Amino acid sequence: MTDQSTTFRKDLPLTLPLNMLTRQYVGVMFRKLAHVGIEKYYTAMLIIGKAGGNLTQQKLAGELHIDKATVVRMVDYLVEREFIIRQQNPGDRREYFLILTPKACRAIGEISNTISQLNELIFSDFSEEEKAFFWRAISRINETLSALPADEVLFDYDPHKSPVAAGNLRDSGKAGE
Repeated sequence: MTDQSTTFRKDLPLTLPLNMLTRQYVGVMFRKLAHVGIEKYYTAMLIIGKAGGNLTQQKLAGELHIDKATVVRMVDYLVEREFIIRQQNPGDRREYFLILTPKACRAIGEISNTISQLNELIFSDFSEEEKAFFWRAISRINETLSALPADEVLFDYDPHKSPVAAGNLRDSGKAGE
């Protein structure tokens, strides 16, 4: 598909424009930070850094809203590139804390600055109202998708009759099915 139009199209999955944006964003980040030696997982490094040594892989999965297997691959990548280390929790030997290395600490400021500059550039032509609307829309899409029953395919979906739209999905007996 060569048309990169941002016009809403019912016939295309929302994943198409979102994937396109993600690829472009990550590509810019990669080019800007290539000299740092990390190609991905910038957000994980920022979260690990903010936790100050008190974050486990399980908690990182929760922070990023991704599964544990993906976090294991992510952490392995960051360990192999010497950006983080796993340190055994003295209180629970089965658990490991994720700690930034000095190499990561040197890179984290540049990563944060790059993200800030890129976000500022992206939204430079947006009014404050448009920025607020964008973030509200993303949040609403996420809330709607999060509330849908994972094992139920909804055909002939009427958002006005939906327990999701009414905000009472959990009360409808469908949560956890």
